[in-house]
Amino acid sequence: MSEQLTLATAIHEAGHAVACFRLFPDRMTGTLSILRSINEGLLGSHESEKILLPRSTGDDDAERIFESDAVYTCAGYGAMIAQGFPEEEAIVGCEQDFEEARPRLKAAKVKAVKLMSLTENIKAVSRLAEELVRFKSMQPDHVEVVINLTQGECSETEYREFLGNLGLV
Repeated sequence: MSEQLTLATAIHEAGHAVACFRLFPDRMTGTLSILRSINEGLLGSHESEKILLPRSTGDDDAERIFESDAVYTCAGYGAMIAQGFPEEEAIVGCEQDFEEARPRLKAAKVKAVKLMSLTENIKAVSRLAEELVRFKSMQPDHVEVVINLTQGECSETEYREFLGNLGLV
């Protein structure tokens, strides 16, 4: 697989992780990863706890949560656009994401691009994608530390110590 495809997949998955951190920090429950598959090429995933809501509840809070969930689902696409990828490249691999968000897709895509275009999220996605390319798989606490690093809430030294504690350096 090409280095460009690996980076693009990492950016897409980092977008999901950053959106989850921003929208639903309590849902950061699973691994962020990019993996090579013999049959399917390069695969990425961000596992988070799913919210199960009826599609139409009439409840404003439930609707806001459902819409935010759709934004999270489209955040990989949003991260690609925010990082400067053209539309035709950004949509590659988004079929399942778009299908999950279909009831709110148009609004969710717009909001996902806005969310991922915030300066702090561009920085977080870029660094998280770099680290994902480097490590291939990251647990939720690792994702959170990298995001905190990009926000200035921890230093590079503290990050290296964190990696050392995980046995990654």
